[in-house]
Amino acid sequence: MRANTDPVAVASADGHLSVFTVGTNNQLYYKTQTTAGSSTWSSTWTSLGGPVRANTDPVVIANSDGRVQVFVEDVSNQLYYKMQIASNPS
Repeated sequence: MRANTDPVAVASADGHLSVFTVGTNNQLYYKTQTTAGSSTWSSTWTSLGGPVRANTDPVVIANSDGRVQVFVEDVSNQLYYKMQIASNPS
């Protein structure tokens, strides 16, 4: 995937890394490690939807209970966010 923005990464409470980026189609995408600390990642980028404003870098955090949250602006300059339901991405 050729990204429209710089990728950002975060570790969840269980140690899995997740990487987020905005694709050339202005959709927000992510990948996660299959096992914490490994070099193996999910096989495809998963879309979290959009449209995200072009050239907008996502901001990602792990909140106090370890769930990952991602924030980005949509094309109408509204805040767009997604949050994990549980801290383990598997």
